[in-house]
Amino acid sequence: MGEDITLMEQETREIYEERVARFGSERDGLKKRSGFCVAGKLITFLLFAYLLYLACIATSPYTIGAAILLFAAYLCIVVLDNRLIARAEELNREMTVCQRELLAMDGDFSPFRDGARFADVEHEYTFDLDIFGKDSLFNRLNRTMTERGEEALAGKLSCLCQDKEEIGRNREAINELKDMLDWRLSLLSGNFIENSDFAHYGGNKQGRDLWVTTALPYVSVALTLALLVLGISRAISFFPFAVMALLQLLLGLSYSKGLTRSGLRASRLRKESEAYHTILYKLYGQEFRSVKMREIKHNLFSKEHDSLKAFRQLQRILNLIDQRSGAILLLVMNALCLYDLLLTRRIRRWGERYAGQIDGWTGEIAEFDALLSLSVYAYNNPQNTDAQVLDGSDTIVEARGMYHPFLPRDKAVANDFLLMRHSIAIVTGANMAGKSTFLRTVGVNYVLACCGAPVCAREFRFSIVSLFSSMRTTDNLSKDISYFNAELLRLERLIEHVKSHAFTLMILDEILKGTNSKDKLQGSTMFLTEICRYDVSGIVATHDLELARLEEQGSGTFTNYRFEIELAREIKYSYKISRGVARNMNASYLLSGIIDRLRGGADARNSGGGEARE
Repeated sequence: MGEDITLMEQETREIYEERVARFGSERDGLKKRSGFCVAGKLITFLLFAYLLYLACIATSPYTIGAAILLFAAYLCIVVLDNRLIARAEELNREMTVCQRELLAMDGDFSPFRDGARFADVEHEYTFDLDIFGKDSLFNRLNRTMTERGEEALAGKLSCLCQDKEEIGRNREAINELKDMLDWRLSLLSGNFIENSDFAHYGGNKQGRDLWVTTALPYVSVALTLALLVLGISRAISFFPFAVMALLQLLLGLSYSKGLTRSGLRASRLRKESEAYHTILYKLYGQEFRSVKMREIKHNLFSKEHDSLKAFRQLQRILNLIDQRSGAILLLVMNALCLYDLLLTRRIRRWGERYAGQIDGWTGEIAEFDALLSLSVYAYNNPQNTDAQVLDGSDTIVEARGMYHPFLPRDKAVANDFLLMRHSIAIVTGANMAGKSTFLRTVGVNYVLACCGAPVCAREFRFSIVSLFSSMRTTDNLSKDISYFNAELLRLERLIEHVKSHAFTLMILDEILKGTNSKDKLQGSTMFLTEICRYDVSGIVATHDLELARLEEQGSGTFTNYRFEIELAREIKYSYKISRGVARNMNASYLLSGIIDRLRGGADARNSGGGEARE
């Protein structure tokens, strides 16, 4: 298996490396063309200035025409150069995306947000299974473009989907997005979008403002401009125009305070609106086969939900607010056309029409964002397998060739495992033999399977149940909770969870570690006997070989598994699970080796000291 995995991983790596080389070559070519454009702009502008000078000395229609053509050419070169620069920057960002994926394939996930803010030591399983935090599952999966998408991905990992159809739709969408490499790279090259209050960006809507809600502003502007034309044509004096312009100036400026307040966040909103518009534009132009992606696209672009149009209009409004910088020009525009009033009107109308839909649209983008992250994981791990959801089966988990996603793929030891309904697997073994890693292997792959993501196994079949673990209990001195008390509280929570859920998969590592061996055995036996009264299956790792005697009760509930080691000059760890109870333990064996080494060093030092004294 290791050679096949290495080959598939190498093929994926080569694709990213090829993209880096191609994007870099194309970017360098665009930069050279941009250099020619710079020279072209300089030459055309100088020629234009020279012809304009000649036209001023001696007016000639040919000279003026040539100057106009040169100026038009200059503008065309400016537009072309801007496009070249924009495309070169986009290619550079796409290169960065590929380079980050290459780092991730080498085990460096530092370029990606780790979701530490979602970590919760009291969660049913995320703390024990390393779902959030540095080098966590989230850190490995997260490629989200938006803060809401990050929250959606965290939600999928921490609140397992209980709907077979939804898991299937997610899996279908992930597999479709997985194959759209260049489209994904283009999307992921954008800037991260933080949560913004788009939904409430509609100005003050309290009360009924006749100047904002009726046609009065247009009547006033039309009258003012008509008086200006009449004044210029000397049909009447400029006095009526001056009165109207002053009134409009005062009226327009009365709305300026609100716009200035809006302008304080308009710049940030504009950048995020542009980023959302880019995502929507790329989604709009892409056809999808999967049901989930077609639903998302329908909810974003149907006649009732034209998100692309809404964000395009918002961009224009935010650009207009940004342009309210020149004080003199602003006074003139308010005097002539009630600029601030009409802009306030436009903002409020946008809010009335779209504000109520923004939360839904950004939610759809967040769902797509989470699926896109999972599709990157699927693409980067082509050796992984789609999990099969069982319906009405007595099998809770059945896996072949299963291994932990955090381990190097060419070195991971794969295991087969079967857990039936109302069964408890008791796993014994020496320290460092692989018990805890195996428990996390089952848990993490189960979480991936419920998200619709491919799992680290040749085959993986599972029933939809709730998940609860107790592997990493900690004390809390600030709340006066000892380690042992924390264990008891965790087990109490497990019983409450099991009683309130239809069926539970529990994963326990060394029950009641904080007490003496005799009390621990009695308490563990009592707990497991009690928990079996409910709808639960579980995996329990323990060093207490006496706990394995539960299988001898003959109830069929308990089954013994082991991670055996071979004691020799150097202990050999197979990391393979098998039926039965572990025979060899390593704590005293390893400790005796340490003591022997220390004694040998001390004897040598004492012997040397004796010789020196002699």
